[in-house]
Amino acid sequence: MANVFTFTTTKNRLELVKIQTSSLISKLVPTVTEKQIDKIDRIIEDKVIKVLSIYGFDSEDCCHLQLNLEFDWDEHYLEITSGNKEIGLDDSWKNNICPEVRDFARSFKNMASKLPITKTEYRVSFCDGVDYTKYGFKDGTTIKWNRKTEFFQEKIEGLSELELKLYVAD
Repeated sequence: MANVFTFTTTKNRLELVKIQTSSLISKLVPTVTEKQIDKIDRIIEDKVIKVLSIYGFDSEDCCHLQLNLEFDWDEHYLEITSGNKEIGLDDSWKNNICPEVRDFARSFKNMASKLPITKTEYRVSFCDGVDYTKYGFKDGTTIKWNRKTEFFQEKIEGLSELELKLYVAD
């Protein structure tokens, strides 16, 4: 009879939220800097970020692809007050990155390679009432879409305060 062992490690919930976010942005926006990632970490720590959006644009600044990472801080608070400050990670988490984030990043890259994407950029939406200028952010320009057609979404297992959404235009 064979013994089966699973390896589980634990990690702080808020740290995992920051890791998922920085992983997505650094994989999909090649121009992002450490300073920008530090700013995003700060707004996560302060729990004022509502959505991180990553866009894929063509040479005429028309959007064909959008990946959203949405933050539900009420759900986060519920998890923390229920005693879930630490999360057990099994071997499906690679380098502290959950499978859902890896899958959505891969899907974004695959779709971008089939569309006329020439650049990617990110935008941040803040929770209502937050003075985003105090964090060094400013208003963005309006996104011009080719045509928003398909939509996929998935909650992150183990990090229920995060949800991924992917929009694709052909």
